[in-house]
Amino acid sequence: MKNVKVIVAGINAAGKSDMLVCYLDSSDADIANGTHIVKAERMALNRGYLPPLISFDKTTDSSIANVVCHLDSPIPFSLDDNGDGKNKIVAGEILINQQGVTIRLDGFSDHKSDDDNGYVAAMEFYNDRLYLNTWSDINNEDATHRICFDQASNGKRA
Repeated sequence: MKNVKVIVAGINAAGKSDMLVCYLDSSDADIANGTHIVKAERMALNRGYLPPLISFDKTTDSSIANVVCHLDSPIPFSLDDNGDGKNKIVAGEILINQQGVTIRLDGFSDHKSDDDNGYVAAMEFYNDRLYLNTWSDINNEDATHRICFDQASNGKRA
């Protein structure tokens, strides 16, 4: 048995578009014949999701991920503090679009934005170079760090 992840998209019990992440123990045969998808959709229906449902697993999620940037909608996430055992969490959002990837965190912001609405990091591809810009000082208008990834290129490996 393998633990597989299936994501089911649909309308949740509150009437909103949503996605449910299902972790299922499935055999190779279940995966090959799609039984794991049926099980995941059954879980979604049991949680109040309404049909029609759209389901995908690791064989299809890369094609789904490739179109996320066209939604121009933030993807929420949370980070657990693994340091002091106090179970703190920082929530945030990642926005992926044609201009780059940006990260916003609750409780943090940049100089030009309202609290909690600014981005603390942005990755961009500019003049054939990949950069990561960070704003680690809310009182500084300009990015405090600009990292160029030229030396991280696979072609630079010794």
